[in-house]
Amino acid sequence: MLESIKKPVSVFELVKKFRTDERNILDALAAIKQAGFQIEATLEDNLNKIVHLKTVATPTAEPFVAPWEGEQIIRFGVVSDTHLCSKYQQLTFLRYAYDRFEAEGISQVYHAGDITDGSGMRRGHEYEVFCHGADAQARYVKENYPFKTNIRTDFITGNHDLAFLVSAGHDVGKSIYNLREDLRYLGPELAKIQLTPNCQLELWHGRDGSAYAKSYALQKYVEAMSGGDKPNILFAGHRHKQLYTFYRNVHSFEAGCLQAQTPFMRGKKLAADVGFWMIELGVATDGTIQRVKSEFFPQYVSVKEDY
Repeated sequence: MLESIKKPVSVFELVKKFRTDERNILDALAAIKQAGFQIEATLEDNLNKIVHLKTVATPTAEPFVAPWEGEQIIRFGVVSDTHLCSKYQQLTFLRYAYDRFEAEGISQVYHAGDITDGSGMRRGHEYEVFCHGADAQARYVKENYPFKTNIRTDFITGNHDLAFLVSAGHDVGKSIYNLREDLRYLGPELAKIQLTPNCQLELWHGRDGSAYAKSYALQKYVEAMSGGDKPNILFAGHRHKQLYTFYRNVHSFEAGCLQAQTPFMRGKKLAADVGFWMIELGVATDGTIQRVKSEFFPQYVSVKEDY
């Protein structure tokens, strides 16, 4: 069935091709969606409905509303670019991060994308991955991503995760969420979280490469935002750098990574800032930010074959 819907096709054509009835085709399409594949469909009646696999990521438009009961202090952790299933993942340090979050009483963590290492990112990438295929990588995340009873992680997917969507219409983020309820999927590449009525956090996973200056990509992204659309806090994944800057009234962070420098990065002369963030916000009674306290926990020596 998957091969048959890589290009737009009507339900009627599928009925004829598989010599079955409309209900069986619709049930099969529903099962494919449940498995994490993305299917686009027109609004016509069932038989005339045109369906096909979706291979382009659509970021979530509406912000997610976080529970807020007027607390003056909001604390959370941030991780990014864990690249699980990469031979260069830093699983031990990721587990240490969650141990620290638990010890500090943090119950909410945000992940800025590339939870998995994906597939086919470039020539030779297959030799850097020890677990192949979307289903296998989702299962690895289920079995190995740190689990803490009182911690929930909200995550977006990045360009490595979305390689499965581009090649086969499979959203690995949905598969992970179906396997682990403590890992809540907010969508591909971008998500906005309303921490309070007057404080919005944005998670963003870019596609661009590193620039000549560490702050350049983050600065240009904030510069491109229209005045009324800026978040109060921004965490950017993808570039494997750590940084904090306050620009255009946005508290902006490069989120760092939990993957050691790969041969590809070394060849491109790109460093990996391995570590995680712990954030504390002081907010007024109306929820506006009064202060930001940030701590970055670095890893100085990477662990080889940490899988």
